Amino acid sequence: YFGKASAAALDKYYNGQALINAFKAKRKIAAFAIASSTDQTGLNYQDTKSYGFNSDNVQVDGGSGAVIVTLGNDDGFGTQNYYGQGLPESIKAGLHFSNKWNDDKYNANGNYLFNKLAEHTAGNTFTQNILLDSVYYNRENASSHSDKMRNAVSGSMEIQIDSSSSIKITANGYTGTHRGNTEYNSEALSEENKLVNSSIRNTSSDGDNSSLNSSLLWRKKFKKKGRTISINVDEKYNASNSNGFLLNNSNFYSDGIHIIKKDTTDQNKINNALNNVIGAKITYTEPLSKTSFLEFNYSLYNNSSSQKRITYNKDLNSKYSTRVDSLSSDFKYIYNTNSAGINYRYNAKKFNFSIGGNVANTAFEQTDLVKDTVNKYNYYNFFPRTVFNYKFSAFSNLYIAYNGSTTQPTIDQLQPLRDNMDPLNVVIGNPSLKQQFQNSFNLNYSNFQLINERFLYLGSSFSFTKDQISNSYTIDALGRRVSRFVNLNGNYTGRLFGGISLKIPKTNMRFGLSPDVTISKYANIVNGVQNSTNSTNLAATVELKINKKDAYEFTIGATPSYNKSQSSISTVANTHYWSYEYILDGNYLLPWKLEIGSDVNFKIRQKLNAYDVNNNVILWNAYLEKKLMKNDVLALRVSINDILDQNKGYDRIIQPYAIQEKHYLTFQRYGLITVTYNFSNKGAAAQPKGMSITL
Repeated sequence: YFGKASAAALDKYYNGQALINAFKAKRKIAAFAIASSTDQTGLNYQDTKSYGFNSDNVQVDGGSGAVIVTLGNDDGFGTQNYYGQGLPESIKAGLHFSNKWNDDKYNANGNYLFNKLAEHTAGNTFTQNILLDSVYYNRENASSHSDKMRNAVSGSMEIQIDSSSSIKITANGYTGTHRGNTEYNSEALSEENKLVNSSIRNTSSDGDNSSLNSSLLWRKKFKKKGRTISINVDEKYNASNSNGFLLNNSNFYSDGIHIIKKDTTDQNKINNALNNVIGAKITYTEPLSKTSFLEFNYSLYNNSSSQKRITYNKDLNSKYSTRVDSLSSDFKYIYNTNSAGINYRYNAKKFNFSIGGNVANTAFEQTDLVKDTVNKYNYYNFFPRTVFNYKFSAFSNLYIAYNGSTTQPTIDQLQPLRDNMDPLNVVIGNPSLKQQFQNSFNLNYSNFQLINERFLYLGSSFSFTKDQISNSYTIDALGRRVSRFVNLNGNYTGRLFGGISLKIPKTNMRFGLSPDVTISKYANIVNGVQNSTNSTNLAATVELKINKKDAYEFTIGATPSYNKSQSSISTVANTHYWSYEYILDGNYLLPWKLEIGSDVNFKIRQKLNAYDVNNNVILWNAYLEKKLMKNDVLALRVSINDILDQNKGYDRIIQPYAIQEKHYLTFQRYGLITVTYNFSNKGAAAQPKGMSITL
């Protein structure tokens, strides 16, 4: 076994951890518990791997062999640290078990994870909105607090039935609760900076949610080499229920000073949503020769969604009992997909390729239970696919691929209901939405020279979409915006990227260069006129690393980037700016088992207009550490984060219809005294690094 324990407290911050990993033969049991009010609310990447709580979604592309890793925790839950905006307070605990039996014919693992997360966020947002050859502005201040809790389980079991067949079962699910409220203060300003409207809004919500995903995969190899069959059955279930309130008071102005209209909204909102997907896919492979194969597949999937939204106004007794029909709905959305396909694969010593595709029929049925109407329609699609992979050598590879795919509109996009959670920005669904079809092209080349320690890669991608699900919005003279989902054409995205990493001969230095170019076009509709926004992003990272084992390690780098955005309907909304990021990171081993380290990050952002504030920051962290006791099992570290107290939560987002700058609450300067102690038996040499006790 090995593990660590920690306890921390300083001013308003605290952090405590306990982790243990125990082995016996092929059995593994791991557990951890963390309580924290810092952003270190979870396991780091190395601990996640070491203790078995790997929440990453890892896939291997069959054509290129590329490993694709998708990180989770977008909602603040999971085993990883907190990456959201604001200040968290978290309790997290997990348990892992894995084992193998009967000569490894049975392989099982499972995880349990508990999360309790409180978040406090605050900030302000400045938005420049595009109109017909003009702009208008929004300023908004917001403060929110939320409490969430989740119990999650996941696991898998693989059974080797015999030498030719196996079954694998995987499942994960959770149940959770959430409660939160947000206060907003906003202003809409004309191009002349005159007040158009102002609003004070409070929203709250209390509810629960649950999810269950499961999969069963059966695989069979026949006596004839290359002949295989597999059957995969999948199920996905998601449900959420919430009860919330909206209180909004808005004022509208004629000349920036005098109020010409007032509007008050005081409503109770009940939302219930359910989504369930179940289906199966069968794949059969038949060898034509030692190098060529035919693959046949057929799949059938049913997607059923329902959403009930009820809005109540107050009655004469100040009770929320008067239903608002224009803001209430009960909507069901079902679509069934039948897909059949064939692929030809050829495998040679130097290259392999596949070509084929699927023909699919998708049958939609939308039911409005309030209006008692049913809307049905069918789509037939052809999904071509081709992959070519050429190996120049064991360390050099060329990959070319094309893929066609569809995206179905969600029930929120289809539901013909006005969403007035922000009464000044109302969203309406569109039951006539079509599915969008995307064509994607990829080309990648990589080369690795082991002797020279040089790695080179080049990549490009291009995609264009037919019937892209976009938005159409109208803005009236009082600054109220109504958005609606629509299908539009003309959207595309292209990217060209690469990189080279090489060791400079006869030195202990390594040089890296990574350029990146992205172009895109996005269409939407503004006040009845179609707008196209062309965006360009140019960036490059230059990096130099110097290291000597058991002595020092330094990194210096720079990432300049240029952004440009042009609107077809508004020249005043066009924008272009530079941003720069410089890093200096290093550590040095001193005598008496002392180590000193520091990292500095310079962020420089060009202003967009006279109203833009100074967003340049210097983030400087440093530490001094002393190793103690036999085998350095104990260490004392003193560290300071954000020494200059300049950390700012900041985002700049260039959207097709707006330019948005957001400042938000985040961690600033604080110091820590850290005591690190590692305990283990019969495993010290293999023990993961970075185990610490923070005080």
